[in-house]
Order: sequence, then C-alpha cells, then structure tokens
Amino acid sequence: MTRRVVIGAGIVAVIAVIAWAAFAVLGRDGAASASKLIDQPVPALTLPQLETADDIALARPGEVTVINFWAPWCAPCVGEHQLFNRVAPAFQAQGVRFVGVAFQSEDTDVSSFLDRVGRAVPTLRDANGLASIDFGVTGVPETFFVDRDGIVRFHVAGPVTEAELSTYLVQLLAQAPG
Repeated sequence: MTRRVVIGAGIVAVIAVIAWAAFAVLGRDGAASASKLIDQPVPALTLPQLETADDIALARPGEVTVINFWAPWCAPCVGEHQLFNRVAPAFQAQGVRFVGVAFQSEDTDVSSFLDRVGRAVPTLRDANGLASIDFGVTGVPETFFVDRDGIVRFHVAGPVTEAELSTYLVQLLAQAPG
C-alpha cells in the first residue's frame, strides 16, 4: 500500500468518526421519545448522593420526579443542567422532585461541573452503571418524568427544552394520584 492510500484511508476514518459523534450527540432532538420504561414503574434503585453519600431512592411515590442522566463531559448537558438549576426551586414548591444521575463519570469531574453550573438539583452517583442499564440509557442527556404513582410517563433523549419541561410537568401535576 502506498503512503497516500494509508493517509487517505486515515482521513476517511477520522471523518466517519466525527460524523458519527456529531449525529450521536447533536442528532438527538430532545423530543419525547420511546423507552422501555414508558407506563412502567420507575426502577426501584437507591444511589448514593455525590456530596453527602446519603443513599437516595429514585422511586418515591407521592411526588412527581424528574430523573436526568447527565455527564460532565456532555456539552448539551451544561445548558440543560443550568435550566434545571434555574427552574427546580419553583417546581419543587409545587411538589416536583429533581434528581440528577452522573453517568460514567469521576466524582472530581462531576464536582467541577457542578461548581460551574450549580447545585440546585441533587446529584446521585451511578458508579457501577446499573442505574443507566436499568433505565436503558444509551447516551446523555436523557430525562425521565415520573408521575406521583411512580410510573414513568415521559422520556426525552437529548436536552430537554424549557417548554418541554413545563409541558410534561404541568400534565403530571394535573393528574390525580391513582
């Protein structure tokens, strides 16, 4: 093989990887998407909170819950996490619980990320990846909206917009517990 062929093949491979990565991250439109958990109980998992090491249950019947899987290396997660930090206090006053789950990340990286974007949303550690597997997470960000009965009602693969967040939470808050 000539050197030109090898270099050309390398360039094609690099372009293919960049195109795949762009599609995987930027191609996720944030619209409600299918999930094996829709209309199913939220997995009964307990994860340690990053900063207190207290174990927190993801399923908490009686409360509407927003469970967001994110990572400090995820570019779209920055704006989404800033949104959650900004709106969480108002929704919490209405009985909505926000929980962030750090996906495949080192604690020091997660803490640095939170130093930049805020800590209004409790962050849980999924060190062994079992929560991500149980939820069927294929990438970040992914967000699950759980009703008061502990049933997953909405799932968004990609960053959630403020309009989507408001729409889903208004619907879940309007439902009577069942």
